[in-house]
Amino acid sequence: FVFKGSDSIELLRGDSEHLAGAIAMPVLIGPGTISASVVVGNRLEPLSACMAILVAVTLSLLVMIGLKKVHDYVRPRNEQLVQRYIEVMGRITAFYVGTIAVDMMMRGFSGWIEKI
Repeated sequence: FVFKGSDSIELLRGDSEHLAGAIAMPVLIGPGTISASVVVGNRLEPLSACMAILVAVTLSLLVMIGLKKVHDYVRPRNEQLVQRYIEVMGRITAFYVGTIAVDMMMRGFSGWIEKI
């Protein structure tokens, strides 16, 4: 993923039928995830921050395992619908995380401007 960038997604999933999802995901999720990690690290004590991140990763993993089981059960019957739903939900998630990232940046800029 690091060296091939967006080409690695095509290698894993094939050509994207919907270009918007392929463009929006990496651009929006990266800054949002990094910003959230920095905020958690600054607001909590080191041990609490590690625990919060560990709980978030564990919950994410459990949700992904559950969704994978549902996906494997539903996919043979409605493959096209499932793939389209996954792409739409991926875009919605990217936009949500991106919105949080923009909000964090705007609050940071506002705080910075107030200090000047």
